[in-house]
Amino acid sequence: MAISKSLTRSASTASIRYRYAYGELIRVYVGRENREFIINRAQLCAASSYFQEKLKLVDDSSVMHLPHDSPAMFELFVTWVHSQVSFRKYLDDTITMACSQAANVPKGVDSPTLCQKLHWALVRLHLFASTLNIPTLQDTAMDAIQDLYLRRDWDVTPRFIAFLYEQCSPSASLRLRRWAVAMVAYTLSSTNSLDRTPDSVPAQFHILLKTFPVFSAEYANHLRKMSVSGLDIRVKNPQLRIPANRLRNEERRFAFRQCAFHTHRAAVGEKKCPHDLAEMKLKRMPIMAPLVEDISGFEEASKTPGNPDVPKPLRRLRSISGSQI
Repeated sequence: MAISKSLTRSASTASIRYRYAYGELIRVYVGRENREFIINRAQLCAASSYFQEKLKLVDDSSVMHLPHDSPAMFELFVTWVHSQVSFRKYLDDTITMACSQAANVPKGVDSPTLCQKLHWALVRLHLFASTLNIPTLQDTAMDAIQDLYLRRDWDVTPRFIAFLYEQCSPSASLRLRRWAVAMVAYTLSSTNSLDRTPDSVPAQFHILLKTFPVFSAEYANHLRKMSVSGLDIRVKNPQLRIPANRLRNEERRFAFRQCAFHTHRAAVGEKKCPHDLAEMKLKRMPIMAPLVEDISGFEEASKTPGNPDVPKPLRRLRSISGSQI
């Protein structure tokens, strides 16, 4: 009995010391597998009022359940909550590591790589941040998606377009859709458009344009804007961002402005991206270790043979010279 009381007293003391050092912690269980995350309560509630309101609705305010969200996405979100300033550097390091792993995958192996799982985690993170109204995180995730596609030389897939226009909220996916539409235009302009077999990429995209009127309207609007601006969609690559927002910039022929797909695009105009101010602090920040564990997948389709939802490397047939960037 004495030993039991002593252990209880020691555990209680340790708990008080831990709470004093790290603040009040809560447990968040995410996804169907109930993956557990331990998070600083104050930081979580400061990130979005959504969590504060959600905790008010439960009897035990030290526990939260998010059964419909992705554990892989939430892992990235927790990293952002605890280390917001260095998060962009963290994603850069994670993308570098994932791309290095993908380069070592033998040809013919058709299993989801860390890059592919990271892709879906970033997409979900962007949507999650949009729903919670966290613009900075939205923009950071958007930049990381562009960087990942550039590093892996990926096209958006027809299944990804269907996901955006069939399963996602129009408001939450607004910027992802704008970017994806630009990617489709770039892809269709530089692939073999004469290939009309039912399973060809051009044929699948044309079916989607007929299936989703909103996608068709946004695609037509993008083509119109490019034409009015005198820009050639065959060479203007949505994977590329130029480190400026100036409209009169020769590099705009080949890439998009730095804030083209950011939440503050209209407000910032031709000024410097607001996020660059935070970037200046990174040199003083300790470098975080990249995400080393295999990010758990959350797309059911990614488990099916052939992984149709996963972006595949580009196989472009350039129709004009000088289009390689």
